[in-house]
Amino acid sequence: VESGAIPLRSAPGLSLLNRASLPPQLGLYADGERLAALSRYTGEPGELAFLDGLATSLPYRLGPRRRVLLLGLGGGMGLLQAHRHDAEAVLAVDPDARRLALFQQDYGDFVGWPLLAGRSSLLAAELRAYAAAPGPVFDLIQLSLLEGGIAYGEPYGLTVAALRGYWRRLAPGGVLSLSVPLRLPPLEALKLVATARAALAEEGQSRPDQHLAVLEGWRGVVVLVKRGVWTPSEGRAAADFCRGRAFTLAWFPGRPAPSDSP
Repeated sequence: VESGAIPLRSAPGLSLLNRASLPPQLGLYADGERLAALSRYTGEPGELAFLDGLATSLPYRLGPRRRVLLLGLGGGMGLLQAHRHDAEAVLAVDPDARRLALFQQDYGDFVGWPLLAGRSSLLAAELRAYAAAPGPVFDLIQLSLLEGGIAYGEPYGLTVAALRGYWRRLAPGGVLSLSVPLRLPPLEALKLVATARAALAEEGQSRPDQHLAVLEGWRGVVVLVKRGVWTPSEGRAAADFCRGRAFTLAWFPGRPAPSDSP
């Protein structure tokens, strides 16, 4: 859907300090809900500047992410984000083949698919089953429930078994990025952290907390799981990223807990 009178503006997890304009967007709904915004891309770098204000861009600030796996296409925002950060190969897996057809064909020119196709590919498959099967490893695996389009629902994709499958598809030093909405009390975020710790323990990691980082925005929480131990330099980079966007670095190994005082 689109409206000339009230233009759609959707960027889940965007910093309140963002000053970049959002490009024109179309609203894509599944069953009348779960909005996923299709953003126009014509090849102008400035069109994607707003993506730097998303909480999900943090993994790209902590190291190069040449091979990226997106679990769920949504409106393609993750695909544009990977493109902006010069990922060499991006695979977006989505269980809905109709969504992929919309992105590649019906609205391909609007979303800039001809510009993305050289380094990007789309695959219709069940997400958890794809991740659990043998295959290539990735520098970044991203799953976000902030943007619409995840068809299988939260419990099935964020179980201990599912996270263990994602972990095994990470390259050494690779990062798994998981995003959930922030509600009060933050039940989803706390459950996700506990699930990630359990998955890491079952994978033989004796100190799961050393592999975790948690970023809190005004609308969502991003949990990062690194196949390796976070370094002090990555901690400083994460803190600088959050400070410049009014996010909270709720957990990072070796850093003090954030203060509740203003």
